[in-house]
Amino acid sequence: MRKPIIIMLCVLLALGGVYAYMRMTAPEPVEEDNTATGGEFVLSDIDPMTVMYMRYSKDGEEFRFKYSVKGWLWEEDEACPLDQTVLENMVKALCKVTSDRLLTSDRSTFKNYGLDPAFVKVELEDSKGNVYGFNIGDKHPTTSKFYFNVEGSDDVYTVPTLVGRYFQNYPTLVSLIGLPHFPSPKPSQVYSLTFEGNGIRRQMVYAADGDPSCYTGDYKWFWVEDGSYLPLDADKMTEMLTTYEGMGFFNAADYASDPAVLKQYGLDEESRYTITIDYNSIENGAVSETFYVGVGEDGGTYGQYGDNIVVGCFAYTMAFFEPKYENLKAVDFCKLEQETVDTLEVVLGDQVFRIEARRTEAADTQAATVTYVTAGDKELDGGKVTALFNTMRGIKPEAEAPVEEEPSGTPYLRFDFERNTEAWPEMTLKLWEYDDSYYLSSFAGELCLINKLDVRTLVSALSDVMQ
Repeated sequence: MRKPIIIMLCVLLALGGVYAYMRMTAPEPVEEDNTATGGEFVLSDIDPMTVMYMRYSKDGEEFRFKYSVKGWLWEEDEACPLDQTVLENMVKALCKVTSDRLLTSDRSTFKNYGLDPAFVKVELEDSKGNVYGFNIGDKHPTTSKFYFNVEGSDDVYTVPTLVGRYFQNYPTLVSLIGLPHFPSPKPSQVYSLTFEGNGIRRQMVYAADGDPSCYTGDYKWFWVEDGSYLPLDADKMTEMLTTYEGMGFFNAADYASDPAVLKQYGLDEESRYTITIDYNSIENGAVSETFYVGVGEDGGTYGQYGDNIVVGCFAYTMAFFEPKYENLKAVDFCKLEQETVDTLEVVLGDQVFRIEARRTEAADTQAATVTYVTAGDKELDGGKVTALFNTMRGIKPEAEAPVEEEPSGTPYLRFDFERNTEAWPEMTLKLWEYDDSYYLSSFAGELCLINKLDVRTLVSALSDVMQ
């Protein structure tokens, strides 16, 4: 018994020794340091509020910025829209720099740290004309800190990640640009959306009172084509406008108004699409916003907003900016308003039902009345007649019909409407059995597939009226 116990103890001691050795020799876990203070070596102590100029060079390119009452400006073009927060963070990161480790004071080793030449050379100048120079080198291979040198000194330090991160993450002028603000009207504020380009014009307009050419006032959005108003699906329009509401560039691509440069982004006048959104702003009344979209030589989708010459990348493909009527058109079963119908005749198999609306007029429109009667002057329950119309108006087609013409046979169900309107005074709704799941409907020139359950509900509502 004792021998196995002794062997087991020896194994445990050996494993313990291995673990202790590994613990002693393993590198300590490294956490990325994102603070710019806390070290014992003070390398800069500048009030960021006094800094008026920042100049830096990276990869052979020089950037020069100055501070004004308008914020930070690019000296070469003061109209360039800069991201003020990024510039301010760059300045702040260099104004208070400390280090907890001096690596060397031997200038001949600068090349080993990415300091000869420096990864980034930076100058800050304050309001009194004092100039402070700094050199940022490579990243430390394990700590993510940067190698750092104060201009005029031979010392090399490691400094917190934050000091070099802004210059690493924003390496070009374009990456420093503040992206322009896109129009963000609520869908309910928009009354016109226009796409123009390559000889094509697409326009969608909102008409609060509908359009006289349409059989119902339910339709508010229309596709304008050759002077005609074609009704659009309100939900589909809201979905599209909601996307526009939150739309913007996901990053800047260029800063240019030169047609030769814009051509590579598909944004020259000959190639681009012009998109105009007209809406009612609570603050400014009627507003018209314009932006341009094009396909770049790399196949990406690019744009410019209004007069802003920032070229940005869209997350959407060009197909999003080329709406098609077929994708937006209204496909409805029946949207007749009950008050427009004077007579309704229904044929179901060999049964014929007739419903007539008898209206009385009054000076006070609220006092006007309507009574529904059958062909034999039997008065009907007005609530049930209303339920029948509501059922009919509430049915949604499940798909467009896979056929282009009506069947030749007698419909399963037929509704003939006589209306008190100038446009579409007579209309007909017809239903044929199509397969085990659907009926084929024909109404206002549209052929659609209707779920059989919806048709059964409609027939049930009709039976309630006529019983």
